[in-house]
Amino acid sequence: QLASESWSVAVDCACGGLLDAFIVSCHKDLQVLRECAGRVYYNNLRIIVYDFTRQRLIIPDGSLPTTEHPTVLSVIQSENHTVLNVLVDQGHAERQVLVRDYEVGKSVAFDHRMRNIKEVYTSDGFRMFSRGSVQTILPPNKRPRPERWCSSPAEKIAELKNEADDIQRTISEKNAQRRKLVNDRSNLEQKIANLKRKREPEERHLMNKKVQLEDAKRATAENNRHAAVDTTELEEDIKEEKNNIEQKELSLQKTNVKLSAALREVNDRRMAFKTFMDSVNEERLHFSSANDELDLVKRKIDAAQQEKTHYEGVMTTKVLPDIKTAEAEYADLQQRRQ
Repeated sequence: QLASESWSVAVDCACGGLLDAFIVSCHKDLQVLRECAGRVYYNNLRIIVYDFTRQRLIIPDGSLPTTEHPTVLSVIQSENHTVLNVLVDQGHAERQVLVRDYEVGKSVAFDHRMRNIKEVYTSDGFRMFSRGSVQTILPPNKRPRPERWCSSPAEKIAELKNEADDIQRTISEKNAQRRKLVNDRSNLEQKIANLKRKREPEERHLMNKKVQLEDAKRATAENNRHAAVDTTELEEDIKEEKNNIEQKELSLQKTNVKLSAALREVNDRRMAFKTFMDSVNEERLHFSSANDELDLVKRKIDAAQQEKTHYEGVMTTKVLPDIKTAEAEYADLQQRRQ
């Protein structure tokens, strides 16, 4: 397993070929394993012969890359020393440096010229190395293999089991849908077969009708060919109708002439009536103005009469009593003087 899953692509690119290899302890085991592979037609099996009793290799510090970046060997965690030894001996995992991105990889691989660096791998799969003055950068594989490295195999197994369960549920749902579609298809095919059976007598009936129609058409054509139609009487009727139409058109023209004369006479009388009405309206205006003057005079007379009545009332109610009183006093004074 890996110390961090972020290096899974880089580690797989660095030593992915060794992951497909088998490790055996002797040549006899190699032959047995190759024979077993041949029985199942797996002929390109890679087998590595290695001493299982050998302890884990101790790499001197002077043989390690002088960089702070991790190596493939430092991120792989395994309890099997043989696997780690094979990665060192066969894949030089201790000299394969891992970096985060492309720019850092170029700096480590080409700029600083560090010792003991065989190759530099980025986290997304770029491979960089230099041989003398030649600098090489290889892009990631266009068809990468599924990731085989993880930091926790138990979690990875559980995740794969969940994915398998999801796939199984999807398969079950699709199978149910498929069965439903098959049933629907069977029902439709049954309906189509029933409709076809019902259609056959209708088609026969239609064909009989078509045959009868063709026979009727042929009989009608034969009758029309033998029957001679006399159109003389019809032509005379048409000529008579044309004469009647011409006479009616002539009468209509005469009527239109009389109507035009009558319309002119009506217009003349209408103009005379309009002139008469205009003169009447003028006289009415004169009478209206005279009536207005008469009404004004009447209103003035009424006003004078009302004023006269008012003064007479004043004389009767106020002036005459005072005069009579004065006369009485005067008469009284005359009597007293005598």
